[in-house]
This record gives sequence, structure tokens and C-alpha cells, in this order.
Amino acid sequence: MREKTSPIRSLNDLVQDRLNQDDCADGFLLDGYPRTASQVDALEGMLAAQSTKLDAAVELVADVDVVVERLRQRAIDQGRSDDSEDVVRHRLSVYAQQTAPLIEVFQRRGLLVTVDGIGPIDEITQRIVARLTAAGVN
Repeated sequence: MREKTSPIRSLNDLVQDRLNQDDCADGFLLDGYPRTASQVDALEGMLAAQSTKLDAAVELVADVDVVVERLRQRAIDQGRSDDSEDVVRHRLSVYAQQTAPLIEVFQRRGLLVTVDGIGPIDEITQRIVARLTAAGVN
């Protein structure tokens, strides 16, 4: 009997496949990846294989209580059951343990761009674009 192969692929594999697409040749934006130190290592390997590198890592800074309230409101507006206060606070705890340490990694590499994440989306977008432009990212 043949052993079945799992249809589940790793997140790193999915990112690798996406970065190999033609529309990523001139640049790309990754949202929510990498989230762990091992994913940073994997991403660096992917980019080195393509003779490219990261231009910046954007950190959106927001008060925890504001984030919780924003996501609770999203749950109400969109009928989402996965944005309860307990779930959101758990996600933020996981972020603090696994992802927040990457801020220092990107800061040491001169890639960190910190942006105030409080306010209307269009204002936050303008802040991100301004900070990236100031950092020399096109």
C-alpha cells in the first residue's frame, strides 16, 4: 500500500511559491509573515536564493486595549466569533512571546520602520507610506 502524502504545506512553502510568481519580481509586501525566528531564517534563505533582500519591516504600534476594542468591534460588525476578548488577548500574548522579539532583529539590521497604528485606516496608510519613503523604500 502506498503511503499518502499530506496535502498540507508549510507556511514557508506557501510563501516561497508566492515569491516565485512573476508579479513579485519587482517587489512584494508580506503581511503577518514572518512571525517567528525560524520563519525569518526561512525567508532569508528564500530571498538569498533569489539574490534579493528585505527593504523594510513595518511595526504598527498600538495600545493593547485599543487593539482589543478594535477587534471586538470587528467581531460585531462582521459577525465574527473568533474575535472575542479572550481570543484576542490570547493572540496578543502569543504575539508577545513569538513575534515581538523579531522587532529587535529587524531593528539591529536597520530595517525596522515603526508607525503609529491608531486612527483611521487611510491615515495609518499615509503614515506607513511616508515612513517607508523616508527610509528610502519605493
